[in-house]
Amino acid sequence: ATSPTRLAVRAPAGWKLSVDNIGEQQLLAISPDGSQLVFVARSGQHQQLFRRGLDSYECQPLAGTEDGISPFFAPDGLWLGYVANGKLRKVALSGGIPVDLCEAGTYRGGTWGPDGTIVFSPTTTSGLMRVSSNGGTPTALTHLDPERKERSHRWPCFMPDGKEVAFISAGRKAFLDA
Repeated sequence: ATSPTRLAVRAPAGWKLSVDNIGEQQLLAISPDGSQLVFVARSGQHQQLFRRGLDSYECQPLAGTEDGISPFFAPDGLWLGYVANGKLRKVALSGGIPVDLCEAGTYRGGTWGPDGTIVFSPTTTSGLMRVSSNGGTPTALTHLDPERKERSHRWPCFMPDGKEVAFISAGRKAFLDA
């Protein structure tokens, strides 16, 4: 057994953690190796993604991630996926210009698999979609089942084997081979 780890997240001066939309967006992500986190902060009407190493209290804005929400890491920890202005995007954590991958609508979560597949929820009333981490046209991964009164599939997360995706379906947890 390991002891619990406690983490305090503090936004930089002039910014506050963006907690206004809890339940509608993911507010932070921890890298697969546990060495860094990315969080959403707001200053007035501006929103930005910030990165912080867990061995430091200093955080840095991620260039080009203005209006970004719901960050998630690539399995190698070198890239970050997120949504901004209705587009699913990725940005290299080493720097560079963000890349638009596809339309993301009102977006309710994403996850990046080891095979380069990104699974995401494009709307509040849809099944899950998948797209290559290189971008392209998304394809349906799940479909809502009206007999089960499903309203949406959201907040996907690849399981450790990288072959299954857990997600929320009408308030229930579900598993599906990706």
